[in-house]
Amino acid sequence: MQLINLIRNENMKLLHQRSTQALFACSVLLILGLGLLQRYNSEITPEFYRNLWGFVLSATSASGWISLVGIVLAAGSVANEFSSGTIKQLLIRPVSRAKILFSKFCSIVMITLRIIAAMFITSVLAGGLFYGFDSIASPSIPGLIEKDLLWQLLIRYGAVLVNGIVMIALALMLSVLFRNAMMAAAFGILLSMLGTTTLTLVRDFSWAKYLLFAHSDLTPYINGHPLLPGMTLSFSLAMIALYLLLFGLITSLHFAKRDI
Repeated sequence: MQLINLIRNENMKLLHQRSTQALFACSVLLILGLGLLQRYNSEITPEFYRNLWGFVLSATSASGWISLVGIVLAAGSVANEFSSGTIKQLLIRPVSRAKILFSKFCSIVMITLRIIAAMFITSVLAGGLFYGFDSIASPSIPGLIEKDLLWQLLIRYGAVLVNGIVMIALALMLSVLFRNAMMAAAFGILLSMLGTTTLTLVRDFSWAKYLLFAHSDLTPYINGHPLLPGMTLSFSLAMIALYLLLFGLITSLHFAKRDI
């Protein structure tokens, strides 16, 4: 019950922050912008995407935004408590520091889930607005995906969420280590951007498959082509779990020893 109350409080705190509201608004505007671009550039848009569900599927291409959202939210979660001085009020409660960190992590994941849901709903509404709602009751894309489209969308957004969770854990660790939201966000975004590039440069080495960014993005498995030869989905999930555990341990130990 204590942990649930902590998570509820963190959720309320995040939802009332202007930065969170701005991220929600930007997420909706991003999907609407994609809809306008696709609708009025039909000559470069494949025929099977020019319908409601086709747009919903193509809108998942904006999923990289979710990682940025997670990084921004997590980077400020602890660092802003230090900069504003509210960290002392937070730690005088009879609650362990580990629980406080975990409640912040859970609340950020929940907010990220809400933003993913907002993007999906917006893509459905935008697809209907631009192409009509005639096919809303029969989710399929003629010539591409005739059945199980909703399952395909669930898998894609699930992969997006997993990547977002990894980035949240990384940014939360940086937030505790640096105690500066801007620095934590900058390092998080930089690592996210350089991750795939670095992996490309070292992909021929046997140890490359143990790097975080070889596993954080699960979308290659959807297409049946893992980033590195010999990798499997179960191996990637195991590596993600190990990295999350490592980030959690570093964050908890450093936060527990930190003088306030």
